[in-house]
Amino acid sequence: MSRLRLSLGFAVAPLAASVVWYLSLIVREPTLALGETGTEFFGGLRAALVLTAPFTYVATLLVGGPAYYLLSRFGTLRAWHVYLLGGLTGMLLGSTMGQQMRLIDGLSGLCMGLAAATTFRLIVSGSPPNQRVKLPAPPLLR
Repeated sequence: MSRLRLSLGFAVAPLAASVVWYLSLIVREPTLALGETGTEFFGGLRAALVLTAPFTYVATLLVGGPAYYLLSRFGTLRAWHVYLLGGLTGMLLGSTMGQQMRLIDGLSGLCMGLAAATTFRLIVSGSPPNQRVKLPAPPLLR
């Protein structure tokens, strides 16, 4: 695995979470997401990316960065590490993005986290989920 794929994984995975949040918004609040006529899909998607991307990137930096350093220190990255961290981070982020803590916000956050984890895993490894992936050593540990 190259550093380019790793950088690409950290750059693209949070965008997948934002897209899933917008899709969950379509299910929960269709008039808010699509407009009154129901034809504003791409305009709403752009707005959702602008509104949610800062939160997803901050969550990626706060959780994904340290997790990368810890897992790379042990030398392997398993699929369940990625999915567990992504799901928990997404649940936390999703439940705090709403005005009040509701179950649907936590579930949409879980879907956000799993989408980001799946995107990251596919970009970084390209291997089936049950195989170990060697991570490059972080610069500070060389």
